[in-house]
Amino acid sequence: HQSQDRSYGANDRLAPVFEYFAPYNLPNDLYKNLEEMTGHYSRWNFEDNTKWRNTLKLYLENKQPFIVCAENVESVSHYFTWDAYNTPVPKVVNDSTFPNKGTIWGELRNIVHFVFCEPWTLALENKTLLIISPHASLMKGQVGKPIFPVEIFRNNTFIFMESMGPRTILPEFDVALIDFVNPVACAHFLFTTKGKSTICMGKALSLMFGLYDVDDIQTFQDLSKIFLNQYWKRI
Repeated sequence: HQSQDRSYGANDRLAPVFEYFAPYNLPNDLYKNLEEMTGHYSRWNFEDNTKWRNTLKLYLENKQPFIVCAENVESVSHYFTWDAYNTPVPKVVNDSTFPNKGTIWGELRNIVHFVFCEPWTLALENKTLLIISPHASLMKGQVGKPIFPVEIFRNNTFIFMESMGPRTILPEFDVALIDFVNPVACAHFLFTTKGKSTICMGKALSLMFGLYDVDDIQTFQDLSKIFLNQYWKRI
């Protein structure tokens, strides 16, 4: 600005600007006063985390197998969706393929945003989790370490596999969390052969076990400011 007056006080401070992502398909009237309800645009949509945690609990209590993927295909129970703004057209069109499928905000997979608000992963309490990821061996070594200040898994048993094929002998488990090259096919195989549930996590699965890459540091600033400690490993 052109003014030379630099006598600023606390009352002159402007609220910090954050880009706020509202889930796609969320009615606009839910946030009638957006600035106030989002804490000056700094607050993530924690209601979606709570809703998915409760839905997940019901699935598990009723012993109802489910599939959650990023793709909206016939075999899935729910699929991850994104805000429409700045989203590639195919992902938005994806929502119209099977309009009756349940939607889950895709950002919920990035657990770093929800660590302090009872993350949805706590719905998996006491369950045996099958983890399929190319980083499975590193993840196994991270179990039990204080990756986050609070627990995101509670009393879980973990089984780790780096890959899976049609002839793979599968262990007994309750829910699979996968980062797999063909997640829909993998989830469908686990559903049809074992009658088990799968959540397709993508690369966000690594963050749950304290593994990160350069892109994660750039994308999630909270990661380096709050969570990174000596137990985190760069991949």
